Amino acid sequence: MAGEAASTVQDALIVGIDFGTTYSGVAWAFTSDPDRIRTIKNWPGNRNNLEKVATVLSYNTGPVRARDSLPYKWGFEVKAGAETLSWFKLLLNDQTKENNNSTSSGQSGVKSQPSSSNIRDKGKAPAAGPASRKGSGAGAGAEPGPNSRLNALKNTINSLPRDKKPVDLVADYLRGLHQHMVTTLEAAYPKSLTEQLGKTKPIKYCLTVPAVWTDRAKALTLQAAKDAGMAEGLTEIRLISEPEAAAVYCLKVFQETQNCLNPGDLYVIADCGGGTVDLISYEITTTSPRLLVKEAVSGSGSLCGSTTLNRRFAKLVEECIGTQAYQSMTPEARTTTLNHFEEYLKKTFSPPPADAETDHEDFESYYCPVPGVANNTEKGVQGGFLVLTAEQMIGIFKPSFDEITALVQEQIEKAEAKSAKPVTGVLLVGGYGASEYLRQHLEDNIRSTRQKEPLKVLQPVDAWTAIVRGAVLDGVAVHESAHIRDPGAARSMVQSRISRFSYGISACEPFVEGFHPFNKLFYSHRYGELMCRDRMSWFVTKGQEIPDQDPIRVKLRATVDIDAPIDDFKLSQLIFCSSADIPPLDRENSSVHALLNYAADTSGLSRDHFERRTSPADGEEFWLIPIDMVMRYDSAELVFTTEIRPEGARGGKAGRVIVGKSPKVQFNDVNLPEAAPSLEEQMRAATL
Repeated sequence: MAGEAASTVQDALIVGIDFGTTYSGVAWAFTSDPDRIRTIKNWPGNRNNLEKVATVLSYNTGPVRARDSLPYKWGFEVKAGAETLSWFKLLLNDQTKENNNSTSSGQSGVKSQPSSSNIRDKGKAPAAGPASRKGSGAGAGAEPGPNSRLNALKNTINSLPRDKKPVDLVADYLRGLHQHMVTTLEAAYPKSLTEQLGKTKPIKYCLTVPAVWTDRAKALTLQAAKDAGMAEGLTEIRLISEPEAAAVYCLKVFQETQNCLNPGDLYVIADCGGGTVDLISYEITTTSPRLLVKEAVSGSGSLCGSTTLNRRFAKLVEECIGTQAYQSMTPEARTTTLNHFEEYLKKTFSPPPADAETDHEDFESYYCPVPGVANNTEKGVQGGFLVLTAEQMIGIFKPSFDEITALVQEQIEKAEAKSAKPVTGVLLVGGYGASEYLRQHLEDNIRSTRQKEPLKVLQPVDAWTAIVRGAVLDGVAVHESAHIRDPGAARSMVQSRISRFSYGISACEPFVEGFHPFNKLFYSHRYGELMCRDRMSWFVTKGQEIPDQDPIRVKLRATVDIDAPIDDFKLSQLIFCSSADIPPLDRENSSVHALLNYAADTSGLSRDHFERRTSPADGEEFWLIPIDMVMRYDSAELVFTTEIRPEGARGGKAGRVIVGKSPKVQFNDVNLPEAAPSLEEQMRAATL
């Protein structure tokens, strides 16, 4: 499709941004040359040809110099000894709220989460290269459970700069990333081209987010991107889930280079990053003329990324050399220690073979520098190095590996049960997913439940950058699809997705005695009948397969007095969500939560588009505004538009008017109050 569309589609710059918990990356391609994807490899403060940059910030950097473009440091600009903020991405996913914050299993909250007693790590800045930003000794002591780890992360808000919220930190970091991207493009292309970008030549950003995040967290990420300057000029911002982006890249590469995919193949994507582990399954539907897939079963995941390894390593070092010695190390010395684990031990460690004929005493030793710590043979410190055994190293990895293995096996079983066919293989991607030790562990421990045999675990060559590259490829496909006349054509490689939640509205419906409770009964003078309030009308149910090309239309019928001022021709509608497997009918159910407020403004339309009605009860005239709320269930966001469709318009686009003003969508910060809305509010939002 790319070659066919390139001659007729307006050229655009597609920018993929993989905003990660520990590292972030940027890639781009022009739609006129979509197969040539380039990644940024040189970063401020580091010129070592790295395809990602550390996700860290430092605000206490002293006086701002005239040559500084930003009043803070980010990425590799942050030097050892600075007060560093890290892992702030995780704060966007506010799991203490009850608004659609469940995992795919329907359990409230998260399964696990990295612990940090303080996200501000004094003296833990990364050196020039991949580095750990863990706080010194963070998490020392007993392994905390999910709730305590979650609370520890939430308490880090107390260490934020006084005028900053988590979304502000993300915006500041993305601003630095965005400005460096612009600088990189200006250095790579002639001025005649770069002057067009965002003006006559559009820029379309594809920003990745964890699939397990709540809709509200994803919306906050989008807001941060806008605040960072990505919405200025002729631009668009689209969110895509991290495992979907990885699948787009890996499967496309497999097919185009090896032609090794077949319709019916079923792959599980395991995206293992610094903060999150996301699982998603895709079934190949067609390979020619275009590779298309569909989501096989609802995804799952957990906050159990590789940052948990950093915390356990820091805890182990402190236990080995003693708390006093550990706390006496200089910031630079601790950075050296933690960097060595991040850059070398974490990536290269592989335990001795299980069948190795060796005693425990003869296990291979692993050396880690601990500058400034005195020699102590009993504690394993020799010549400035801490000597660790394979058993100690295995102890760092095992809890995380066990959890990831359980998640992958669960996804395999669900995918095979739903599709009634065996999983073809597992694709392991992400920074953590680049670990050969993790790949081998998974291959040794996961099984197909239908074939009762081990599964092949594949590790793409570009596993670390598969997500950002896939984001670019998906952005190219979506851009080109806008110029294809076939309305049934999928916009991206993914033809359909599985909803992880139910979405609906609270509405009034005709009262049925013996079925509806009497405490919700009222008489509608406007419609002349008995009604029941607070009834849930679900337009998407959990587990529902939603085609990418088919938006969901929800009829909303607002009523306005016949002589109402023009400003009253607006509709405000709460959208609710539920993680229950079977969504309840009553709004008061504990699984139902207000997710967002959808506000449509029809005040600019002629009243010819509205319907003049007469109340059967008292003969009073009123306007009925026949609104269609149109929701697209995209890869990682809910996208809304508004249409007016009079009752006489049936099917197609005849009689349909697209409202020019985009609806305002505001995600809820808190749960709904116990008190019920007024009758007028109920009636204005009623689905009739």
